Amino acid sequence: MRKLLMVVASILVLLVATITQISAKTEVIYGCYQKHNGQLRVVGRPFQCRPSEVGIFWNKVGPQGPVGPQGPPGPILDCSVPPVISYELFCDGSLLEINLNITGNKEIAYYAIQEQGGNPPTNTITFVGPGLTSVNYQFTVDSGPNARTLLFVASDTGGNTSKILLEIEPHICSECNPGQTQLCPNQNGVCAGAVQYCGSNWTWEPCDYSQIPQYRYKEICGDNLDNDCNGQIDDRCGGPVPFCWPGSTTSCYSGPPATAGVGVCRTGTKTCYPDGSGFGPCVGEVLPIQEICGDNLDNDCDGITDNGC
Repeated sequence: MRKLLMVVASILVLLVATITQISAKTEVIYGCYQKHNGQLRVVGRPFQCRPSEVGIFWNKVGPQGPVGPQGPPGPILDCSVPPVISYELFCDGSLLEINLNITGNKEIAYYAIQEQGGNPPTNTITFVGPGLTSVNYQFTVDSGPNARTLLFVASDTGGNTSKILLEIEPHICSECNPGQTQLCPNQNGVCAGAVQYCGSNWTWEPCDYSQIPQYRYKEICGDNLDNDCNGQIDDRCGGPVPFCWPGSTTSCYSGPPATAGVGVCRTGTKTCYPDGSGFGPCVGEVLPIQEICGDNLDNDCDGITDNGC
């Protein structure tokens, strides 16, 4: 009897070793099946079934399926070609936005942007994180004599580098270029063909319709012309002649003319009274003041920042 028990124990040890080997190679799942009610329990290892259950096991991994069709070939990257940098410029008032993009299926290691010049002069370097293929760079364009240069550098993970050098003029975001002309907004009646000029402060001067011989603030009755340029001929005849058209606006500036549009100085707007008797006060103008040292602004509007400090 003792010999029989030893044989049974040896068989069990061999069976456990065999099942363990199968489990390690094929990831075997073990279960215990109850015949009388059909319930199946999953257990963590063999020989955990009750006397009324039957031990079963099966492989977790099934047979290998058929090989699928081959996919399309991927792009062939030329690692010797540097990345291509493109850019677009946008102005929002005095704020200049530069949108940079990199093309060429390149994995970008870094962007570097060096900014030099300006008013006051600056020299800064900005690094942009790896992996980006686009970046938005912006700054306020200040008035003054010094242009600003921007050097954009992009390097890919293959060590190839591209560079673009931009020279930004101080008035790139200005309304116009001095001497430039355009049609005035009002082209009705005798005002047809009237033009306005860009002044030395890089802004549009107000349209001066008074230089037109037939122009009047009030109609000349009976001449069959639209003298006040409101789109109607010989209307509002009779009564006093108004000084200006009610509700019309014009630019104004009470400071020295040469300082308008320079530094912080800006022109304002005045509006004609409802009765046409004249224009109201100048609203929104910014006049020169004494320099405020350290604020990096041209407060006295002479084209130089923080001078005299």
